[in-house]
Amino acid sequence: MSPSIAPILRTSKISEAAVAAATHKPVQRGGGNESKTVLRACEVLKAFRFLGEDLSLTDVIDRTRLPKTTVFRLLRTLVHGGLLERIGSGVYRNCCGPVTAESFRIGGRRTRARRLQYGR
Repeated sequence: MSPSIAPILRTSKISEAAVAAATHKPVQRGGGNESKTVLRACEVLKAFRFLGEDLSLTDVIDRTRLPKTTVFRLLRTLVHGGLLERIGSGVYRNCCGPVTAESFRIGGRRTRARRLQYGR
């Protein structure tokens, strides 16, 4: 929050959400403990809708709406981590299946999340 707005908030009943809306800044949810990089990597993984799906760099950018340099850097990191495979110039394949909130539901009869075996 900018220093010029802080005194106004202390002396009035304007909510932080109203100030954020007026200044076009999103209100941060979740206490700020989330890593933006990890959340963006999750968005890249969610762009792949099924196991073995091949997507170009442009496809991932279109599906995630993230900047090109961010997507490129995250794709390289996910390839290095073994979650994606680079199969050609600018083409990537999903090695771990689709990532959805439903796959990781807690308390369900059965989770569909695959166990990743690193280095085996």
